Amino acid sequence: MSDFLPTVEFVVRANLSESNGSMGRAIKKVQRWPNITPESEGPTVHKYIERKMAKTIIMKLLGRSIGFNVLLKKITSLWCPRSPIQLMDLENGYYLIKFNNEDDYNKVVFGGPWVIFGQYLIVHLWSADFSTSQSKVDTQLV
Repeated sequence: MSDFLPTVEFVVRANLSESNGSMGRAIKKVQRWPNITPESEGPTVHKYIERKMAKTIIMKLLGRSIGFNVLLKKITSLWCPRSPIQLMDLENGYYLIKFNNEDDYNKVVFGGPWVIFGQYLIVHLWSADFSTSQSKVDTQLV
């Protein structure tokens, strides 16, 4: 059995550094598990996703929204993570934050309350059934 996963090529848009600012094409290789499709409902896929999302939180900034880069800079300076964090902009003001370091994750989850520009950061543990279409915040970790 091979130690490497099979790869799939697909085309992504890339912003080329040309003077006319035209969009170009770039090829990116993505690894995937053999015989496991994204549509699979088996427990293997769910366990894999849960394991990969173990150190992930969902965050919402109450009040006015701020730019992505400003938010990333502020939470990085507020939390001072030992390892890089990944911030993903979801819809309706929600963000997904993935931690590489468990101590960083625990500090954010169990620390706080967190405030940026006088606005509270609402922190939720990631769950597979979370929906960004929720119109209100039900709970806050304390």
